[in-house]
Amino acid sequence: MLQVLKTYLQYGSTFYGVAHSSVQGRDTLHAFGLKKKRDAFKPISQEQVEDIEGLRAALPKVAHLSLVVNNDQVLIKKIPRGAGEDAKKLRQAFPNLRQQDFYYQIYEGTHSFVAICRRDHIDGIMQKYEEAGFSVVDCTLGPFVLDVVLPLFTENTIVLPGLELQLQEGQIEELRKGQYEERTYHLDEEGLKSSDLLPFSSIIHQFAPSQRLTDNLEERVSAVKQQYLQKRFFGLFFKGALAFLFVVLLLNFLLFSHYNSEVEVLREAFQVNEVNKEKILKLKEEVDRKKKMVNDMMASASSKSSFYFDRVVADMPSTVTLDKMEYQPVRKRIKDGEAIAVDANRILVAGVSIDSEKYGKWYDMLESMEWVEGITITEYSDTGGSKTNFTLLLLIGP
Repeated sequence: MLQVLKTYLQYGSTFYGVAHSSVQGRDTLHAFGLKKKRDAFKPISQEQVEDIEGLRAALPKVAHLSLVVNNDQVLIKKIPRGAGEDAKKLRQAFPNLRQQDFYYQIYEGTHSFVAICRRDHIDGIMQKYEEAGFSVVDCTLGPFVLDVVLPLFTENTIVLPGLELQLQEGQIEELRKGQYEERTYHLDEEGLKSSDLLPFSSIIHQFAPSQRLTDNLEERVSAVKQQYLQKRFFGLFFKGALAFLFVVLLLNFLLFSHYNSEVEVLREAFQVNEVNKEKILKLKEEVDRKKKMVNDMMASASSKSSFYFDRVVADMPSTVTLDKMEYQPVRKRIKDGEAIAVDANRILVAGVSIDSEKYGKWYDMLESMEWVEGITITEYSDTGGSKTNFTLLLLIGP
């Protein structure tokens, strides 16, 4: 619970991932959005634009995002897997590399894959995002962020914009550039297009990072992330402070008004008894009137109401939840001085069903009861998912 609250305070309930890809020499940005509802994430946006300005227009309210750079500026080499520090693996993959000029990311699977990109290119991208109002809270190179969702794939080949990945035992075995053909992968109930895989994975990686990845991007990303968190907490604190100040001023006003009115109360104390007496008489008249209305209502009810209610719910399936059950329901709103009009010999049953088949069997059972002369369906509406609202009016036979 505390972790959920912490995540909400830090990032809210909406998360976006953006992947920079190159297809046939053309850079494209693919954005994917998720919104957390209770314990599940629901897709809310899939966008494809040519630049960051286009992304700003498509996602005007997004403050933070996870970034994947997988364009032609990223170089990837495969080397045999082995122990050792990242610097050693970098020298093995790129012997003449000036490491201080590059960001890198290393994927450790059945083989090692080393991805590098010039620092000025990544810094330039992140600077443009900052100028457009975005905060990059996570950044990865190449397609390797996909590792966080690889166990969900049943395929051995994954096609991404500009790349094709070969899998073996849930790990990346080989990758190569190729012609891009959009495909759909079913990782859950809803399918994901090829272009959405990397931005989707980057969102998951933000909260459950892959243990196979190491890089030197953390310092650069952490600086932006801290700025974003400070800005967000300042905004929340500022709003909370304003709310607190408003409450304090409101209480001060109420207290002032209260003590100011005490003077008037003391001056008019001699009238209190008379006013109270008049109020009590009015209340007594109101109580007597409402008591008569209740007696009229109770007189109109049949002694068999408990029997009917018991029969209605006796075999009701667990997938049906009742919101209301009334015997001889009131036809219209009760008004002062008017007789109460009820639907005689009728029972109103209203609720929610999450299984239409079991609901239908229960409906047939009610209709077959010897004391039920007929059933009128006054409402039957689908509210989304598997939920259905219903309202039935049972006519009791003689």
